[in-house]
Order: sequence, then structure tokens, then C-alpha cells
Amino acid sequence: MPYVLLSPVGDTDPIRNGYDGPLLHIARQYKPEAVFMFLTAEMTRREEKRGCYSKAIRHILPDCVIDITRSDIENAHDFDAFQPHFDRLISRIVSDYPGAEILVNITSATPQIQSALALEVVTNAARLKAVQVSTPAKKSNADTPHFNAGTDDIDEAMENNLDSLPEAENRCAEPNILSFRKVMLKRQIAALIGSYDYSGAFGLLKGEDRALFGDRTRELIKHAYYRSRPDSENAEKSAKKLDMLDKLYPVKKKEIKKVLEYYLITDLKSRRQEYTDYWLRVMNMADYIIGSAKERPYYEALETLRAVDPELADMFDKVYGTEEGYRHEKSYKYRNRRNIAAHDMFEIANPPDGYHKDVKELLLKVYGRDVPEAVMKRTLGIYLEINRLILDAMAEE
Repeated sequence: MPYVLLSPVGDTDPIRNGYDGPLLHIARQYKPEAVFMFLTAEMTRREEKRGCYSKAIRHILPDCVIDITRSDIENAHDFDAFQPHFDRLISRIVSDYPGAEILVNITSATPQIQSALALEVVTNAARLKAVQVSTPAKKSNADTPHFNAGTDDIDEAMENNLDSLPEAENRCAEPNILSFRKVMLKRQIAALIGSYDYSGAFGLLKGEDRALFGDRTRELIKHAYYRSRPDSENAEKSAKKLDMLDKLYPVKKKEIKKVLEYYLITDLKSRRQEYTDYWLRVMNMADYIIGSAKERPYYEALETLRAVDPELADMFDKVYGTEEGYRHEKSYKYRNRRNIAAHDMFEIANPPDGYHKDVKELLLKVYGRDVPEAVMKRTLGIYLEINRLILDAMAEE
């Protein structure tokens, strides 16, 4: 993967006391395709006077693309002044070099600039890698003479640069600043799955470095995402990969499993307050149960069904044991009523108190004889279980 370097410029750049400054040393060690330099007003004046920063890069990387952002920021200690510049610059780098890994120099310039860039590494959605450079003496270089952009010759300084010797050490380090990003992402993922937004959690994790989260966390979130779409084929593949097919799918009978999975998505719609989809799914589910009524003794469910929808209960009672044509006629009438309600904005509202519970009770009564109570309850609470498994997996990493 090619590298691109984003770097501020400070007093230690490009050379100090015969050694690379951080900007030059990162460029030497990583050999990026492009270097994006950010200059304050003072550093802009130095570059325009002698071209010292760009010449130093050209000395070691003749073919490197050099992009310089010249700002008018005079106060290099104003933290808030830099953030908008860095946001725009990172967006441009991502656009111009979509396949590159972006290195961020967090050693050059003032502590405020360093902190602003470190914050970008933690919070920015782009793939950013922080790089620090230690001093040759491995201690503060406060008393070490600076390169003077006004009087010192950059070509002569580069010729005498000790870091160009074959035995010179690599002083770059990649600090574990991503641990802060991981903490932030954990909180975001926990909030998203807490509101059953598995698409948001999956999208958040998809572009992240695989070192941040392990395979188990990723696969659990992927399973929840596919299952809630619903994409049963990929959801079950994911469950198999986790070796959790039986745990995540306790019900094995195909017909019952199909209805329960449909109900689980309906339940998610209610929890997310997506009431248009919720009402349509509740009614589709009722149609499905009615469609199989002739083959099953459902009388014990009628009282529960009547509490949900009296008209549907009457239809249900008449459907059982009647001729095929009569069932289709009643179903057609019911679907027409459903479609009218779906397009009436006044009908799309929070279900009345107890409505959703009645729907759940209907499922329990209709299918309870075929599925043990404990298995049914585990299935109906499966998304709470998936959330717990995701949180546990993140906590263990």
C-alpha cells in the first residue's frame, strides 16, 4: 500500500544539528508518493525565502509530489485555528489518493498543532497512521541549534546530514494512538446497537483497521446487519463462521422459523419507531398465518387475535375449514383495507398500548405447541442476545 505524508512544519524541520527533522525523517523512512505540508504564516515566509522544506524533500525523494498549504495563521498556539484546515486537507488527500495509507507527523510544530493532528487520527473516518520521531539523543533537543532558513545553505546541510549514512537508525515510531480511537468506536457501536441500528454499526466498522477489532466482533456485527436487513443466506453463513448456528437459530422448523424471523424484523421496526414499515409487516404476517390456517388447528389463538384486530379475527374464524375461493376473497378485501391505511398519514402512528404485546402473544399461542417455551423465548429475544455477545466480544479485545 502506498504512503502519503501529511506533515506540519516546525523549528526542527528540515534539519537540526546535522540530523533529519521529523518531516524529513518520516519521508526518508517511508518514502511516500506525496508529501502534503501545512505551513503557518511564519513557516510560509521561510519556505518562500529559500525553499528549504521542499528542497530537503526533493534531495531524498526527487519524484515525490509536494503539495504545500500556506496558511495565514500567525498564532501557532491557537488549537482551534488548525482543525478546519486539517479536515479539508485530509478530505483532499483521501480524494486524490484513495488507495494510500495516510501518515500523520505528530512530532513537528507546536504542541497545539501536534494535538490537533493526533485528534484527527483518533476521530477522522479516514485511514490515518500517526508517526512520531525521537531526537537523535533520545532526549529533549531544546538547547540544540536550529537550521536558519535565512542564512544556512540547505544543499550543504543535506550533504552533511548524518541520517543519510547507511548505519543511521530509524527514529520513527507508530504510537498506539489508535487505542483512543478504539475506545471512541466502542462507545459509538454500543450506542448504535443499543438502538438496533446494525447498518450504522456495520458501516462504522467496515472501513476500520482490522487491528482495532477482532474477527469475532466483526462477524457478530456482520451477522446482525445481514439478519436485520433481512438477508437470511448471508446471516446464516455468518452464524456458521462463528460456530453459533444453533445458538443464534434455536428454532429449526422451516415454516415456524420463517414466521419468527419475520416477526423479529417487525419488532425491530417498532423499536426504531419505523411505524410505516411496522404496520405493513404486522399485516403481512397476519396474512401469512391466515394463508396456512387450513392446515393447522388455530382456534386457540382466536381470542388473542381478536384483541389485535377484530375484523381479522372474524375473517380468521371464517377462513378455517372454508373453501379456497372464500379465503382468497376475504384476503383480497383485507389487503385493500391495509393498502388504504398504509397511504393514510394519520394511520401511521405509534401502535396503541398493548398492541405489539398482543401480536407477540399471538405468535406464542399459534406456534407454542410446536416449539418449547424456553426455545421460543430465546428466539424472540435473539437481538438482545446478539447485542450482549457484541458487547462481550468488544470488552474481551
